[in-house]
Amino acid sequence: MDILLKRLQVASCKGDIEDVKVILDNKPLVDKLLNEVLDNPLHIAAFLGHGNFTREVVKLIPEFALKHNIDGRSPLHLAAIRGHLHVAEMLVNQAGNDICRVHDSKDGYLPVHYAAIHGNFEVVVMLIQRCEDTLHELTSRNETLLHLAVKANCLKTIKFLICHDMKLDLKDDKGNTCLHVAVARRNQHVIRLLLKHVGAEINSVNKAGQTPLDFLDLWNDTDDGFWVNMLNSAGGKRASELKELKSIPTDCSSLVTSSTTETQSIILNDDNIATEEKHHDESTLLVGATLLVTINFQAILNPPGGYVPSGAPVLLTKLRNFYVLDSLALFASLVVILLLLCGASNKKILIKFLRWVIWFAVFCTGLAFTSAFVALYSRDEKAYKWITGLLIAWYSVFTIASLWVTVKVILFLFSYYVRTLSWPRVRNWWRKTTGITAMVFVVVIFSIVNWGIYESLGLFRKK
Repeated sequence: MDILLKRLQVASCKGDIEDVKVILDNKPLVDKLLNEVLDNPLHIAAFLGHGNFTREVVKLIPEFALKHNIDGRSPLHLAAIRGHLHVAEMLVNQAGNDICRVHDSKDGYLPVHYAAIHGNFEVVVMLIQRCEDTLHELTSRNETLLHLAVKANCLKTIKFLICHDMKLDLKDDKGNTCLHVAVARRNQHVIRLLLKHVGAEINSVNKAGQTPLDFLDLWNDTDDGFWVNMLNSAGGKRASELKELKSIPTDCSSLVTSSTTETQSIILNDDNIATEEKHHDESTLLVGATLLVTINFQAILNPPGGYVPSGAPVLLTKLRNFYVLDSLALFASLVVILLLLCGASNKKILIKFLRWVIWFAVFCTGLAFTSAFVALYSRDEKAYKWITGLLIAWYSVFTIASLWVTVKVILFLFSYYVRTLSWPRVRNWWRKTTGITAMVFVVVIFSIVNWGIYESLGLFRKK
């Protein structure tokens, strides 16, 4: 029986539905899977994202869809955790909407709770549309879906829940509202989003007697002034200040209310500030890209050393690196201009991408002119030493900055992958070692790339 069970698990991992059908003809094995707490084929398929395999297994044995594994989770729980929308839809379509109401046997979480915890917005929307009453289901800690979405820093989910009339002033078992959680997480965008809606009680007091502003006292960060100003501008108070306000005569209460209303308008103007910052970034990128196009195009038209009477560049054989790098910078800058003119600046992620492209263009421009200088002064040994030394010093500083941007891209992509993992230990390790890993990347990549580039340009060769 154990051998047959292992064979079933291997076939489920591979998504081999034909082999699974043959194995599930064994009734004692099916009874064992239904009566004991084990990983059945649907648990494995939901975790790995086998959509068609899931549909066929549910048709064979529908009861598998409601079974819990050793961790107390159903297949739909696992699909919600992993963010496999197609598998989650398949399970709901085949097993019915009631599967959305199946609780985790250990923590009491619904599948939609896990989807919110892991920031899987599409899965959250699908599960709520299929079973609307799960929208207001609380966890065993009295947390709402909004509490979980704020913890995950998922703006899409937060906006979706607010649009579906999710109350912002509900408290968990510790008396914390969503604003308490957002301040604890130090997420600027989430805090501003919550403050824009009337239901967010900025001075709500939890069971420990703390307002959201009091949460800032739990850390000794240098950025506390920024967060304090943000909450104060919206009328935020500490619990001690609220006690003093209770002693204010009733005829003065209108003054306090009016001042709070006025300061609230400051937060409502943040969208205008963000829009101005976006247009500023767009203009800066457009001007920078235009200048780079002009510089690199002129450099190609008038190469270092000039032309011979026949029309060919004097240093043609020594300027191959120059032409390649200058062309790369030229076309990278043209890509930035094209995307900006097509309206690519409407999304922040594209703005970041364009900044990286500009970095690449500037890097190639600097490297092109470096190779040109080396070619021009290669015959003058005394001048060559001084110019090479200065160029290496300048280029080293510039390379560090450029490589830092490259490393940030690598770390961003890897961090996104780590966030999709369901292993808390891996995620916690990554958060603690990100800075060290970044420095190691910089040192290693800087050393390898510099050696390769210097060798290709002939900087270490004797003239």
